[in-house]
Amino acid sequence: MRSLVWIVVAACSANHSSVDVDAALPVGACSTGTIAGTITTDTVVHTFGPVVRAYVAYDSNQHPALVLDEQPGACGALPPTGFNLALVFDGLPAAGMYTSNTSVLGVAQQDGDADLALSVAGTATIDHADASCITGSYALDFGSHAMPQQGSLSGTFAVEVCP
Repeated sequence: MRSLVWIVVAACSANHSSVDVDAALPVGACSTGTIAGTITTDTVVHTFGPVVRAYVAYDSNQHPALVLDEQPGACGALPPTGFNLALVFDGLPAAGMYTSNTSVLGVAQQDGDADLALSVAGTATIDHADASCITGSYALDFGSHAMPQQGSLSGTFAVEVCP
């Protein structure tokens, strides 16, 4: 009986050695993303994209935001003009699914960090997270009490964790 247990353990161990669940990303795979969708407010209609860079920035409460930006600039620095999408978390996210307004907030922003619209439903999924890059996807609906249907945004991201 003892030899049968060792054979089973050895067979299971051999199967796992060839599987790499969270492999390192190729060099240069970070700082990209996509945004599909339009946000409409009482003063602005904006169809997002293309994404020029993607990075982690911190809000005034030191919450990390995964930013998909339409404007170039230094890692972590919000530009004073243009539009971006920020996915705001309580802490740097790990792999898993995050629900809008309970564990992630989508913020469509204009001219740096001026809020244009906030997410009211949807999810963000983190596929990979390490000290230099966070990858995943999102699908978020935006609205407010005054304007419940402001649009939806979806896409993918590979954000650079700034040094």
